[in-house]
Amino acid sequence: MKPKMRIAITMGDPAGVGPEIIVKALSHVEIYQKCIPVVIGDRAALEDAIRFCNLPIELREVSEVTEARGEFGNIDFINMNKLLPGEWEYKKNSAKCGEASFQYVIYGIRQAMEGKIQAVVTAPINKESINMAGHHYSGHTEIFA
Repeated sequence: MKPKMRIAITMGDPAGVGPEIIVKALSHVEIYQKCIPVVIGDRAALEDAIRFCNLPIELREVSEVTEARGEFGNIDFINMNKLLPGEWEYKKNSAKCGEASFQYVIYGIRQAMEGKIQAVVTAPINKESINMAGHHYSGHTEIFA
């Protein structure tokens, strides 16, 4: 049997829909049958999303993407520690969230370039927030380039 691909999922803008989309997607066993997902983001935003969606999911913090186990019911994640609870407001643009979302993508790209993961999936970013943080890209494609 062929080994499952390890896939990084960058959380996107913490003030947007990214964390919610991720926890909802990772509440389906089919995902874990096909790959080993590991989320790149912040604990506080993931905890909020799990609570908001009322999902029976646990967070499992790992220090390296290669430690992800890909066990259904547990979301393996790298805690980038860019945000603490209450440091952002949902649906609001901010440099803090822009910087966080930019750093999630950069971390995912580095893991792929080092061969630690086989793919990067990105949740939505907010281009205005990224620009407010001083990173002048029009989207994910330009960051990856």
